[in-house]
Amino acid sequence: MAVPVKSSAVVLGHSFVKGLDDHYRHRFMDFNPQLFPSLVAGDLMVDHNIQNVFLYGRSGAKIDVFEMPNLFLSMVHPSIVVIDLGTNDICQGINPYVSATTLFAMATDLVSKFQSFVFLCSVLPRVSSLGILSSVDEFNSLFREFNSYIFELCKNSDQIFYHSHRGFWEILDEDGNKSELPVESWSNDGIHPNNIMGRHKYKNSLRNVLSRGVKFVNNLPEKYWEHNEESDLQFIYW
Repeated sequence: MAVPVKSSAVVLGHSFVKGLDDHYRHRFMDFNPQLFPSLVAGDLMVDHNIQNVFLYGRSGAKIDVFEMPNLFLSMVHPSIVVIDLGTNDICQGINPYVSATTLFAMATDLVSKFQSFVFLCSVLPRVSSLGILSSVDEFNSLFREFNSYIFELCKNSDQIFYHSHRGFWEILDEDGNKSELPVESWSNDGIHPNNIMGRHKYKNSLRNVLSRGVKFVNNLPEKYWEHNEESDLQFIYW
């Protein structure tokens, strides 16, 4: 099977994605901006067939009002889309099942338009009540409910998959026993990944999900890539 000449991945989401995007823009500020998505792909050590990784994050983004960058996506025609949304919906008291089904419908639309493989990320726990209408305990109950709905919705799909941010959840002791990783170990404010452990874990999680996506992409028939082969994409600086 011929390998696509140009292919890309897009990561859409809330402040976690924006924070990583800001980090990379500072880190690569001395480079030509058009090289930015390829530099991100290189740092994440994505398969060489995925030449560009685009990050599109908005602080406070919610599923029900997320502004999908449709024009950009139609230009990129991404082979892989990762969506990290849901935490702010739970904070605002939106029913987890409603949020999950809306997110899955969003992913279904992406598959229909771009034939992308779409990965829906799990929501992570919090220990801060900032922005939560109810309580931390209520949030930490509802986010698990949301994750279980996403998992179930994805189970029977061939192109939409659940992605657990596994590295944020578990820690292994010397005997190989698993225990839950304290939020404080990767977050300074009890919500967002910090600049050391948190960012490292978030990068690793994205690296893992993109690697999963590449395995699916590499098994696609050659005709899938006809949209990308002749593309002369101009980099759009968010």
